[in-house]
Amino acid sequence: MTMYIGKIFKFSICILAICFSNLFYSQITTVQAEDILEVKLEVHAPFSTATVIINNQGHIDYTANSPDTGINKLNDFSNITLEQFQELIDLINNNNFFSLEEKYIEENLADATTYTVTVKKGNQTKTVSCYGTCPEQVSKIIAKIKELWGREILEVGV
Repeated sequence: MTMYIGKIFKFSICILAICFSNLFYSQITTVQAEDILEVKLEVHAPFSTATVIINNQGHIDYTANSPDTGINKLNDFSNITLEQFQELIDLINNNNFFSLEEKYIEENLADATTYTVTVKKGNQTKTVSCYGTCPEQVSKIIAKIKELWGREILEVGV
């Protein structure tokens, strides 16, 4: 009888271990799948390029250059709160960023700026580019990134 109870006890422990490991694993994968790692805005104007990258810790990196105007490379950084980053994430989600088309191009424009927004979410990356006018959903995200950066983003030749 003692041997039988011991086997049931070991079996129960094994079942509990499997259940907890599955629960723990599913929570980890869910968090990773929903975690936005960074949001990037690239601004390619006729005579300049600028990039703003905001990571999920609230750190913002800015780089810009315009060799035609003598600006070889600008680097700067800033920080925002996690609440501000969450506002950006909420805006991305509310505007269905992950279901937007990859490119929006105004064919009749000769010189325009290309805006590219890239969002890294878990192991997924989504990029949306606009040449000329962007759809409202993308324009709102770009405006929020510019607001969070809080300074001018180099855009020469438009």
